[in-house]
Amino acid sequence: MWKPVEIRPQHVLTAILEEKAYAVRALGIFGSNPLITWSNSRRVEKALRRVEFSFVVELVMTPTAALADIVLPAASYLETDAVVVARKATGAVCLEPQVEVVRTGECRSDLEIISSLAHRLGLGEYFASDLHGLLDDYLRPMGLTFDELRRRPGLVSSTLRYRKYLERGFNTPSGKVELYSSLCERWGYEPLPVYHEPEETPISAPEMLKEYPLVLTSTHEAEYVHSQDRYLQEIRRKKPEPLVSIHPETAAGLGIEEGDLVYVENRRGRITQKATLDAGIDPRVVSVGYGWWFPERGESGMFGWDEANLNVLTDDAPPYSPEMGSPKMRGFLCRVYKTQ
Repeated sequence: MWKPVEIRPQHVLTAILEEKAYAVRALGIFGSNPLITWSNSRRVEKALRRVEFSFVVELVMTPTAALADIVLPAASYLETDAVVVARKATGAVCLEPQVEVVRTGECRSDLEIISSLAHRLGLGEYFASDLHGLLDDYLRPMGLTFDELRRRPGLVSSTLRYRKYLERGFNTPSGKVELYSSLCERWGYEPLPVYHEPEETPISAPEMLKEYPLVLTSTHEAEYVHSQDRYLQEIRRKKPEPLVSIHPETAAGLGIEEGDLVYVENRRGRITQKATLDAGIDPRVVSVGYGWWFPERGESGMFGWDEANLNVLTDDAPPYSPEMGSPKMRGFLCRVYKTQ
């Protein structure tokens, strides 16, 4: 019986740092900022500095891009033709047309960069020679070419049909909605959700409470998507700095007031964020802002990548979630104290 193979970002780091199961000597990163968004940022930094060659494709300089050998300028959606799938219209495809703007420098879309690289590596037979050819390949199941699509205004729907399950059931072994997953059971996983206590909690590690009495969690702030957009001034005015939420009673016991700069520290490191008091949070918990770096600090200082970065505190060591393969991102014991 086929079983999913678990490949995680941590395996890439291990392949670079320990050459297990084999050595990774070159790395290409497209529109991603793993130095901020992957767990255990110190280990990520070590791997990015160790790998023999790396390139990053980005719209702006980021902490990850600052460590690359080459930074390739990505084309924004205003600078390239593209086909996108409408999120709320399953089976529908719409055109994102090229706006009449001048491309900045030598920027290219991800598709163009990947295709060009493939041709240089002798893999050109699997890729069209130009962007519109690549888009034609993408649209072929719909019986359309890119030029035909661009002449049809608005949304172009494929064979969108509702309630297909009435004819052939659901896409499960039983054909029914499965609350008890027979596939997970067949693969050797729990067929129903099971809670596993993390390693560093008041329950699993009570001996740590004297040094680290608070439980750390994190939030995705509504103004940002992961580590994106910290360089956009309009958004930074709305959410200018990273905040750690603390219950007022907990803060009072620690001598912390609204707006104080505080350290959040655990066994793996220490970061600095600004305290905000929140009566709605559990007094035993603090919630740290996620995805923070500071474009205004400049490339020479690596944009302050480790000053407020939550993932300086997270872990990437096993055990991982057996079903999803994810590392532990929340629920660590920590302590909070004023910087002065």
